[in-house]
Amino acid sequence: MKVTIFGGGDLAEAFAAAIEESCDVTILTHDDMMARDIRDLLHDFPTDFAIVTSGLSDLQGASRGNVFRANLFVPMDVAYHCGAAGIPVLIVASTAGIEPGFHEWYGPAKAAVINFVRAAANSGQKIWAISPGRMDTKMRDRDFPEEDVRTRLDPALVAQYMVDIMDGAYAAGANVVIRAVGFEGRVDVYEQPRDVLPSLL
Repeated sequence: MKVTIFGGGDLAEAFAAAIEESCDVTILTHDDMMARDIRDLLHDFPTDFAIVTSGLSDLQGASRGNVFRANLFVPMDVAYHCGAAGIPVLIVASTAGIEPGFHEWYGPAKAAVINFVRAAANSGQKIWAISPGRMDTKMRDRDFPEEDVRTRLDPALVAQYMVDIMDGAYAAGANVVIRAVGFEGRVDVYEQPRDVLPSLL
């Protein structure tokens, strides 16, 4: 099975490591996507499943336009072209899309991703969102350097739930939330509450 990850980063690397023995994995970085049209990338790197980890924080001086491009428009573009080709897509959103905290642009962009996934799934696309809470990544370090790392998720753990989604554990349209709770390693995983949960249909 061929899997293409759009965006790179710590979570992309953790996910690639989790599936490398069973899948042929390609990671396309932020720079790859800025230099090439998504349609051309899909042509040159044919895939059976697409993962979108593209993300940019608004807490380090990034412009509003770049934040929305990385967090919303690129994932939507990937999903649009994958949907047209019948390729399933998993987009990494964030709990900031549910509760934005200090993220004035990043949070709303991730909220839009979650709703885009729901709308696309309602139209028949095989598409999911996953919303990790604070993760132990370089981006998180830059944004919150004084944060206690014991309150962060290991990207390798999040990657395992991404594998579950890819393997069909949730219905299309689901937003799977993963949160670290407290300092003792407790992790809550649940499908974001809605009037009707896709995985219960």
